[in-house]
Amino acid sequence: MDPSTANPELLDEAFRATRTSWIVLGIVGLVTGVVALAMPGIAALATSLVLAAVLAVGGIARLVHAFQVRRWAWFFGNLVLGILYLAAAVLIFAQPMLGALSLALVVAFWCIGVGVVQIGSALSYPRLPAWGWMLASGVAGIVLGVLILSGWPAAALWALGLLVGMELVFSGISELMVGLSIPQLRLHEPPTAPG
Repeated sequence: MDPSTANPELLDEAFRATRTSWIVLGIVGLVTGVVALAMPGIAALATSLVLAAVLAVGGIARLVHAFQVRRWAWFFGNLVLGILYLAAAVLIFAQPMLGALSLALVVAFWCIGVGVVQIGSALSYPRLPAWGWMLASGVAGIVLGVLILSGWPAAALWALGLLVGMELVFSGISELMVGLSIPQLRLHEPPTAPG
């Protein structure tokens, strides 16, 4: 929804309707972030293994799909993609710490990407009462991404879990603050009586 063309009263109502969702999202972010901060090595290993599981499921789905459409031109492409997904999953399952090193690079770029999007969102909605929290979270995401890149590979194993935890905490705080500030939200001023 483009805020410049939308009905401001509808925007107010839409933001108010999502208050609980913002608060729950913020709390989940805070809790998962604190767990990752408390156990960064385990968080890095878990992140690597979850990625391997996702790749395995995706690879199996691609292979099943390839054989369902085997008479189409995309059979070979789906077959190759399914094998690549499964090969990546097997490699990560076999060497999860090496997977975590590679994943640290992905997370660095993820943090930077999330930071850019959050900064853009904050600057797009400066009338949102907690927009500063979103801006701060975006800046923190970019800084964390740069820290991972600058310390790779030596710091990658502990940094992955630690920095993912910090990003989750910052995002959780910003989302919680947005949810808590929604009751004060006034994207429009009610019309005043002529007088």
